Amino acid sequence: MSNFDKFFVNGGYLVWLILAPLSLLTLQQIVSLWLDVRRYTVAGDSESISGGAKKKKASGATTTVTSILDSTLEIGKQVKSKGRVVAEDAMSTFLQDHADTMSRRLERLNLIGAVAPMVGLFGTVWGMINAFFGIVEVGGQPEPVDLADGIGMALITTWWGLIVAIPALAAAGLLRASLESRFKRLTQAAEQWLDKNLPR
Repeated sequence: MSNFDKFFVNGGYLVWLILAPLSLLTLQQIVSLWLDVRRYTVAGDSESISGGAKKKKASGATTTVTSILDSTLEIGKQVKSKGRVVAEDAMSTFLQDHADTMSRRLERLNLIGAVAPMVGLFGTVWGMINAFFGIVEVGGQPEPVDLADGIGMALITTWWGLIVAIPALAAAGLLRASLESRFKRLTQAAEQWLDKNLPR
């Protein structure tokens, strides 16, 4: 028996259900979310970042992160006359809204990580049902080969479910940690602007 038969054919249609939509969706989401999260990279202080954003705008290459930081600083400028507390609250709320939006998008990977093992578990139950029917068909005294198909399906579908779920959950955790770190840096840049323009 070839490895293809062992890990694909013997698992039944549930293997292809896990591999086709779930694994491809997981890969697409990991790449897409990683590209979005890395756009929130911030380097330098708020003044240098803002200046860099103006240069990039002039060349027509404005990035998401400079747009977010520029928008945050612009909000601070608009309410500057109302004092530091108001400006700080407005800027913090703006950044938090962006962070919450990205966090909700990361939940897609957590959802895949929860669904994939359930599909595998469904295959496990289905395979064990087939194994028990195999016992009935041979009068309650089966040979190991009579149970092999059902047990094999049970193990293979569980295996594939975990193969999809583990990277999805790991990526969700790593991306969330990266996102929190990047937004912390954005917040620090906004605070630098506040310290310069609205000292305590």
